[in-house]
Amino acid sequence: MERAFPGWTRGQVESVIRGTFDNLGRTAFEIMRFGRESKESILALVDTNGDEPLAAALRLGRGAIVMSGHFGNWEMFGAWGRARGYPIDFVVKPQRNPLVDAMYNKHRRALDVGIIHTQLATRGIVQALQEKALRYSCPVVTGVLIRKPGGRFYAHFDPLIECEPTGDLEKDVFNLTQEFTRRLERHIRQYPEQWLWTHRRWRD
Repeated sequence: MERAFPGWTRGQVESVIRGTFDNLGRTAFEIMRFGRESKESILALVDTNGDEPLAAALRLGRGAIVMSGHFGNWEMFGAWGRARGYPIDFVVKPQRNPLVDAMYNKHRRALDVGIIHTQLATRGIVQALQEKALRYSCPVVTGVLIRKPGGRFYAHFDPLIECEPTGDLEKDVFNLTQEFTRRLERHIRQYPEQWLWTHRRWRD
């Protein structure tokens, strides 16, 4: 965090650390309640700037890849999309704790969210999805679910990315990664406490 925000005081860093764990705890509790939630109750909790980018992507007839991050309540983001009527599959790496993994998958299935298992690390998943998008000209939608006061959320979608391969796959993946990172960074800088900072983003 100090590398991402070099001008911050120690007090600012510690405040965001506390907020990060608060968000993580709330998210875990909310996930455990998924089995009790109806589609209507999930929809009632979420405001949005409009899901037109996702709808536009699907109208192209090639499916869509939705790229987000461990931000706000990322599981609720997928559940909300499914409640809106979109077919949603999560690409996930199994949790190290099999009991936790089973719990997550149980609650995902309860809300009719599909699960695609992979052994790839997060970075590998992102690259594989980007390569697929570029190979098959599959549109990419980016967005996050922002936690708001009073137990509410805000689903924010960015403009649609229509992948147009240039023939240089490595360069195309780099450019797509850069654009996705730029969009996600904007949300993180606005709501830093809602990002899952416990991941090791920089290795010594």
